[in-house]
Amino acid sequence: MRSSAIRRRSLKKAPPSLLPESTTQRSIAAGDLCITFDEELGGRADTLVVQRNGTSLHLLTRHSDAPIDHGMYAMAPWAGRIRGNAIGDRVMDASFGPWAIHGTAPWRRATVEQRDATSITFTQDLGEWPFAGSVTTSWRIEDQTISADIVVSSHLDAFPATVGWHPWFPRELDGVSAVVTLPATQQLLRGPDALPTGEVVAFHDAPGTFDDAFLVPEQRASITWPGVARVEVTSSSPWFVLFDQLPDAICIEPQSGPPDGLRSHSFWEPQLVTPDNPLELRTQWRVALL
Repeated sequence: MRSSAIRRRSLKKAPPSLLPESTTQRSIAAGDLCITFDEELGGRADTLVVQRNGTSLHLLTRHSDAPIDHGMYAMAPWAGRIRGNAIGDRVMDASFGPWAIHGTAPWRRATVEQRDATSITFTQDLGEWPFAGSVTTSWRIEDQTISADIVVSSHLDAFPATVGWHPWFPRELDGVSAVVTLPATQQLLRGPDALPTGEVVAFHDAPGTFDDAFLVPEQRASITWPGVARVEVTSSSPWFVLFDQLPDAICIEPQSGPPDGLRSHSFWEPQLVTPDNPLELRTQWRVALL
């Protein structure tokens, strides 16, 4: 599917590897790639920079300063919206507008558990989540590929969970508009409340803008700025969300399950996380210069 875009030149910044680290930021690098992370906001990737002909291309953007509007962060222990903002009888606090959205991880400080030049691992507790548990995010750069994994663990009781990655890609990079490839076969219809209606329909790559969940049997998607760069993601799960309704950014979100995924649907049964059965999402993000 093609995404329309406004024309805007990307700002050129110094590579993050050349910047001193703050007390809450860390970085890893390999080859032409460098990622900086913000511990205060979930250990998210704050910047992802690739060097191209002596120029720094910033592959992540900042739509706003709101925690859910920039970088690339883990959504856990739920991804997207949940009906009534509730898990069982517990109503979660709204975190963005009227919604308890994208879990607790994007707002909570993360702790560095392991780090070397090319890899880093963060852990967090689950905050107001009504079950004892934690989320671990691991990043590694090797051969122009970023491996980014999420693991949600229970420390005691069983609980349902979904997770996902939420990257904010620039709609335009180095003056070139982005093209999204998402080989989906099915789409969840979205109701006026922004949640799935329960109806699953065939998807035929129709034009338009989306804030929707898709089943992608090939478990891959990509965003390409023709002649500049491409990022291709492969996932251990066939669920993806595409959000491309803004003029400056596009989000391709691999997830372990659909929005409102903490409850059973005709098309979905959530995984129960137990001390012996963590929820895992494994992804790889291949960066290619064109």
